[in-house]
Amino acid sequence: RVINKLEGDDDAFNEFWEDLFLQRTRKTYGGKNVSFAKRNFPIVEVPYEPRKNKLFSDNFDRITELRFPYMDPIKYVVKDRNEIGGDRLKLLLLKRADSSWQAYLDSLKSIVDKTNQFLQSLDSLQYSENPLGKFKAFLSRTYKLDEYLEKQVGLLQVPEISDDLDEEDIMGRFNLDSQIKKRRYYDRIIGQIENIKWKDVKSKINQMISEAKFDVAILKTLISEIEQSYAKRDEKFEKVREIVLKELARGRKVILVSQFKITAQYYYSKLLDDNEIDSSRMGLVTGKNEDNRIGDELKSKKEILDRFSPKSKNRDDIVGTIEEINLIVVTDTISTGQNLQDATVIMNLDLPYNPMILEQRIGRIDRPRPDEKVNNIY
Repeated sequence: RVINKLEGDDDAFNEFWEDLFLQRTRKTYGGKNVSFAKRNFPIVEVPYEPRKNKLFSDNFDRITELRFPYMDPIKYVVKDRNEIGGDRLKLLLLKRADSSWQAYLDSLKSIVDKTNQFLQSLDSLQYSENPLGKFKAFLSRTYKLDEYLEKQVGLLQVPEISDDLDEEDIMGRFNLDSQIKKRRYYDRIIGQIENIKWKDVKSKINQMISEAKFDVAILKTLISEIEQSYAKRDEKFEKVREIVLKELARGRKVILVSQFKITAQYYYSKLLDDNEIDSSRMGLVTGKNEDNRIGDELKSKKEILDRFSPKSKNRDDIVGTIEEINLIVVTDTISTGQNLQDATVIMNLDLPYNPMILEQRIGRIDRPRPDEKVNNIY
């Protein structure tokens, strides 16, 4: 009877839909007469010195030239292997370069370390009494096949799909599908390694060594240029600091957000040492509990966010006390599920490639409030 009534009554269906599937739009989230602050998007120009501009302009071409042989070495001895890891790493490097020089430098140094370890492994192969066996063992370690085989429990049979699966059965099926795909991937890698012949390997080892050395040369040049360029000045940080001081002086609360932990830590440490900023009134939140702190003291994520936005968190006992803080440096771990509308300023230290992540960041402060303050979104 209910279904028949819903089918023939649009008003009843709409009421049922709104009750069952409440959409978090401005209308339903805050009510018809709710007030949302106007969004203001200030443009910030960062004037870099000429050598940094040259470094930035050459950056893309240099990253494009990198080969990353340590990431997928089996591609050198297996024909028609699709390799996407290198392209993803190049994209990640570009993202990190946009985020902060410290995040970019950290990644470049990590890649140099991994490439040098790769070279050491290849050098030992050339002088081995059993180079083919050593090479196969090297590939097994690279793709962590031993770890996989130790954890492997079978998955020899795939259960049939029936029409009466409940939610728990369906979720179990999804997990099983994922495990089966993982097993097929590893089985394919194992088969490819077993079929490798020494005549196919000898010349390829020399190629891998050559390309690894080529990468190291480019990476070391980049590292040297970055360290020299930023030895005295970080123009982006200087501009961020200028805006933070200006907004704090206006009595506004400020959120600095990055997708990378190392960028958040870098900016936090720089601001923490700034004599014009009260270190006891600023906090750091990343995805690691051991990083979260107010000033130099370790604090929980909840305590930091409660003390930053006590009104939205219903912590009236904190409002206006020395416990309240007015600046947080965070990663995207706070981009969902947090009401932080005590703040009216959010500054993106980097721009995510996915616009929905950017919208989620803005949504931390763009929430219904009784006043009509303007949200500054840098």
